[in-house]
Amino acid sequence: MNNILSKIIKHASENVPFYRELYSKNKVDISVSDNQIEDIKKIPIVKKQSFLESDYSTISKESISKYYNNELISIPTSGSTGKCLNVFWDEVDYKKSLLPLWMLRKTRYGITPKDNPCFFFTNQYFENRIIHCEDIILNGNQMLINKSNWDKYRIKTIVVQIINFEPKWMILQPSIALLLCKCIQENNLTFPKTLKYIELSGEMIYSSARNIIQKTFDCQIANQYGTNEVNSIAFECRCGNMHVLEECNYVEILKDNATVPYGEEGDIYVTSLTNFTMPFIRYETGDRGFLLPSHKCKCGCKSPILKLTKGRSNDWVLNKDGSKVHSYIFVQVIEAINNLMDNIIRQFQVVQEDYDKFIIKLVIESNYQTIEADKNLICRLFMENFLQNTLVGANFYFEFYETLFPSEITGKLRYFISKIKK
Repeated sequence: MNNILSKIIKHASENVPFYRELYSKNKVDISVSDNQIEDIKKIPIVKKQSFLESDYSTISKESISKYYNNELISIPTSGSTGKCLNVFWDEVDYKKSLLPLWMLRKTRYGITPKDNPCFFFTNQYFENRIIHCEDIILNGNQMLINKSNWDKYRIKTIVVQIINFEPKWMILQPSIALLLCKCIQENNLTFPKTLKYIELSGEMIYSSARNIIQKTFDCQIANQYGTNEVNSIAFECRCGNMHVLEECNYVEILKDNATVPYGEEGDIYVTSLTNFTMPFIRYETGDRGFLLPSHKCKCGCKSPILKLTKGRSNDWVLNKDGSKVHSYIFVQVIEAINNLMDNIIRQFQVVQEDYDKFIIKLVIESNYQTIEADKNLICRLFMENFLQNTLVGANFYFEFYETLFPSEITGKLRYFISKIKK
């Protein structure tokens, strides 16, 4: 185990009440020899619910005074699991956690903090109340865009302001990027050539969506994976692989709480190597994937490759007999239809109303919207390509929309929602 990893575990055990109690309860000996903890597998894993119930005992005692004096950076999580958590950072540690990503942005895409960016944010809250925010906030060289309460008229106004701002780069979710693409195309708008780079984050990105974004903005695109708890975890290289940012995070793949070998899928756990104020150690992200050794990529990066597989671990389709199958089966069907029909489907969402009832919400290319035959063909291809035996006899109802908007709470568009009480 590397020295930094050992250091933050030892720090947490001595200075953070949450971890001190957790390790004592599990009789974990955090003895350090030559600044090395022998085996991380002996350290208990941590789930988000434990943090939510901690009543801020997760903050280091060295940072308590800064917490009460409002001297810490506070970052709310997106709540994509239905639960929001406030993450606290010391400013120095926060900047250190972002440095590896900024170095890659500069070396690969020529992007620096001085370049005009567009960032997108969701509703801001104070004591469970939404704080009113303007649609667009200019902060120095940054344009901050509120992605809440969007409709097609508000989107057009926002896109025009983005165009006038002439950003050099943007960071946003794929679903937001697709909304911008649709607005640009339908209104014959021209995006400025100043845009050199788009960073996608926060959602799974599929080839059909990426193709649309690439065609519309005609700039370099990279995918970044991270969480608000620990910031960036992995970043896409020029070969299209996501490499772990080992300078700031330690990533593990676990199955039934045990580490799995390279290439085997499991739950993603992460340890922040930079946040000493509110440490996250062997923390469950809620996502699934697998690791591959760095030599599997030709880019020359020495960090392991992280492959995200099927979105969040709670995205399961439930069957009446108690069995379950991952909702990624719907992604595979949509991708198959797009391969057959030239990326006709722009957005989709599947809602499981009951064990045998599914609502399939689709947004298709605007030039297809009035052609009923194409809609019928999409429905037929869906049924022909949906080969899940456990759902034979289920009823699928297709609904077509002009646009599907992200959640007002999380700012993300979930491709699967289950309404079955578990």
